[in-house]
Amino acid sequence: MKRFCFAFTRAERQEDAYNEVSQQLSKIKACPKLIIFTTTSDYFWFFSTNLKKQFNDATIIGSSSSENFSSLGFADTGASVMAIYSGIDVSSGILFEIHRHPRNYMVHLKRAMSHFESFENTCCLEFMNSFSKAEELVLDTFSYGFEKKNIPVFGSSAGTTDVTKPTLVSLDGIVYQDSCVFVLIKNLNGKIHTYKENIFKKMGITIVPTDVDCDERIIYELDDKPAADTLCDVLKVSLDELPEVLKSHPVARVLPDDLLITELGEVHKDGSIFCYSQVYNHTKLEILEFDDIHAKWTKTQKDLKGFHKKDSFMIAVNCASRAQQLKQRGLYEDFYKTLTQISSNFLGVSGFGEQLNTVNLNESMLYLIFE
Repeated sequence: MKRFCFAFTRAERQEDAYNEVSQQLSKIKACPKLIIFTTTSDYFWFFSTNLKKQFNDATIIGSSSSENFSSLGFADTGASVMAIYSGIDVSSGILFEIHRHPRNYMVHLKRAMSHFESFENTCCLEFMNSFSKAEELVLDTFSYGFEKKNIPVFGSSAGTTDVTKPTLVSLDGIVYQDSCVFVLIKNLNGKIHTYKENIFKKMGITIVPTDVDCDERIIYELDDKPAADTLCDVLKVSLDELPEVLKSHPVARVLPDDLLITELGEVHKDGSIFCYSQVYNHTKLEILEFDDIHAKWTKTQKDLKGFHKKDSFMIAVNCASRAQQLKQRGLYEDFYKTLTQISSNFLGVSGFGEQLNTVNLNESMLYLIFE
């Protein structure tokens, strides 16, 4: 029996989309141990309910996504599903009230952990609702719960193709909001690898937040001036031009060998700016610009080449804003081609935050590879 199976559809009606996926998954006459699915928001409830009806004994976790992509194709609509039949052991759970008190549900995490005797080659895959400003609280909860267990955390804030609609996550047929669904996955066939790709570089411009509301993710002042004024000055653009320019100029905390990227969002009338991940007072930030993107993709291919075995598979998390930037530059097909060269077996999800271990990122690409 195959270790895994993928299903993909571009169908524009949810019933047609599910029928296509169901037929593809039915080629293997067994119930999967784990199903991971992503759909656009309009299909999500339907897929969540019907996947559980069809595969009642499977653990099923899902996220709404801003784009539909996997090793079988990519589209603006539809769904992608990965079913895993062997070579893993799993245990799942939920954190509720993530915008306020995810730690109150630590018992759900401990219950999931109690399923395993050891945590070698085990990771935590999580999906959480976006726009609750909760990512850092959730990651703190996982960090506290996994202390000294060496369990990598990997996941995404759920996406949507229409920001007026809620982002959605699901576990075992039930759709949740203000929640984080997670599954601990133990790879019985080999190791688990994580990797972060960055396609930006420093511009040589440093700014310092001097008045920040960390919880609300609002920068009021940069370098002791209204945030928007400072950014207009250093980027040499007008206030009217600033919102569009910021889409290709995120900021980053700089580590010796890494950039932790934050996307700057809405520019408010008072000159303050909303951020998609937390920024802290008096922490130096570098303004970024696009690097040589194809060179970066070549590096990713080289770095990940040795991780793939005969029956390996991959989960890829791509920032929704990053995807949009690639489309505007006519590079999305090149991006997808690169993914298929890295792995012939992958499921993708795209949303409004990328989580790796203790850090919530923006404008980044994450890879989770199972040998």
